[in-house]
Amino acid sequence: MPFITFEGADGSGKTTHIQQLATFFGQQGRPVLVTREPGGTKLGNEIRAMVLGDNERNVSPMAEMLLIAAARAQHVSEVLQPGLAEGKLILCDRYIDSSLVYQGVALGVGLDLVANINNMVVDGLWPDLTILLDVPPEVAYERSILMRRQADRIESRGLAYYRQVCAGYRLIAQKWPERIKVVDANRPVATVHRDIRRVVSSIL
Repeated sequence: MPFITFEGADGSGKTTHIQQLATFFGQQGRPVLVTREPGGTKLGNEIRAMVLGDNERNVSPMAEMLLIAAARAQHVSEVLQPGLAEGKLILCDRYIDSSLVYQGVALGVGLDLVANINNMVVDGLWPDLTILLDVPPEVAYERSILMRRQADRIESRGLAYYRQVCAGYRLIAQKWPERIKVVDANRPVATVHRDIRRVVSSIL
């Protein structure tokens, strides 16, 4: 069964569309595993709290990238590889592409460096398909910050950072077009969901 990841800026609708897709496949009787990064394991959730939860903690871009990579290594070993071995369809909220964009591009760690480190960390386990939910940075910022009136440490970097993130996602979509499929998420949920199902059906 495929390993499918969902990417996009915070506020792009990943959680909503993962839940809808999981429900759709569950109704078809397909075994589905829904997970997320950073997190997905006890260790991963502890690292997630370290990276995202404390706005006062001064974490360098390199340290941030390596902490998330450590959480990813545990996630691959404990959740993703066993799930694939059991024949489950895996839907993951964020994966390597988030590190490529958030730390590699937006924080300037370097795209190639982040890709090489993470390729070693996951032992070559890349997604079969990545769905990039594309929204204007202003829309993502409004959905994730202004509407909720709260932000984690990364979200609190502001609109300029969101613009860098959205630009970074478009960059990697151009770099890996065979894997990363862009879906316009600035439309009604039902319309976006229909397009996601069409993209996913192409690899099933």
